[in-house]
Amino acid sequence: MRRALCVAALVALGGSCAAAAATAPGKPPAAGKPKEPGLKITPAHFTMKWTQCDQLPDGLVVSGKGTKRHYNYTTTDAEGVTHDYEITIIAGKATDNEGGKYYFDYHDTFSANFVAPPFVALFTDHFSLVPLSGSTVSVHSFFAAKAHVGKNSFRFDKPFTAGGKPLSFPGAKPACDPL
Repeated sequence: MRRALCVAALVALGGSCAAAAATAPGKPPAAGKPKEPGLKITPAHFTMKWTQCDQLPDGLVVSGKGTKRHYNYTTTDAEGVTHDYEITIIAGKATDNEGGKYYFDYHDTFSANFVAPPFVALFTDHFSLVPLSGSTVSVHSFFAAKAHVGKNSFRFDKPFTAGGKPLSFPGAKPACDPL
């Protein structure tokens, strides 16, 4: 899921870069009223096993379903710098193989100021699983990292803040963030 998000972010940012590059040479794009944020709503689901997340007790498997809302927002300032923001919010309910019921929420943001690749962006991410009934298990993971975007590449630096084993960054084990 995260790979798909990164590819989508790269494609969206590439389109913004192409729009910025399409203006006349030496003339920055006109600053103006920002476009309305785009919104795409789709279903989302996950399965998370104890083998991938040490916050789950041995043998526990949690499956969740929810709604994904992906917003994107781009504007260009008077100097011709494009500001791009992408936000994904996923919320829903989950159950486990022992009868537990949960609420989950996932949120990430991707923000960048750029004219054309390569550029560096900020990526933040968090996932929470909260018990509703039949369980006392909860999961929380988060990170914030720089994302390096090239014409055909996308990579994260080691996060400058993280908790709960959110991803398999260099030196980290599998993750407690299934989305």
